[in-house]
Amino acid sequence: MKTLQTISLLLLLGGCARLPPVDIASPESGRERVIVTDIDGTLTPRNTKIHTARPGAAAVLSKYHEKGFSIIYVTARHPLFQWGLQEWLDKSGFPPGALHIAPNAKDRKHVAQYKSSVLKEYSLSGWKLSYAFGDSDTDFLAYQLAGIPKDQVIALQREGASSCQAGCYAVCVKSWIELENRNELDLQD
Repeated sequence: MKTLQTISLLLLLGGCARLPPVDIASPESGRERVIVTDIDGTLTPRNTKIHTARPGAAAVLSKYHEKGFSIIYVTARHPLFQWGLQEWLDKSGFPPGALHIAPNAKDRKHVAQYKSSVLKEYSLSGWKLSYAFGDSDTDFLAYQLAGIPKDQVIALQREGASSCQAGCYAVCVKSWIELENRNELDLQD
């Protein structure tokens, strides 16, 4: 009975912990180029390690932010685990950027459609979707549906996996540190 009460309380609190949607404004002049990244499994070693940043992830994204790219974080993280996400990004050294979290069960079930719809809104508002990082087939499908060319999508292999998940991307890398060391992935204008 105590377990049932605990689960009920967590579900209630999780429902209250949802972050509000982010309005998509027109880009500032000179900052219309965007890097899109998933969070769980991409910025973290795998989907279940939600409070652990992958080594090098913040440094790589910060490098691109310093080059003038804006950052968009997009995730389908469950409401029970949304609380503190922005603070975690900040504390882990990730550059500032818009944070979009699937607002309901339908969007969490249809992840690719949710993420692509967010990204299409950015395109319609004048943003240039330049590059995208992900770890799952739903990320790669979302980026494809949003019109991001395959050669501008980078797949990250999840911790413990023997390869990247299937999808449309230019390259599969094992880590963000590997990305830091690859000159050919230096993002172009």
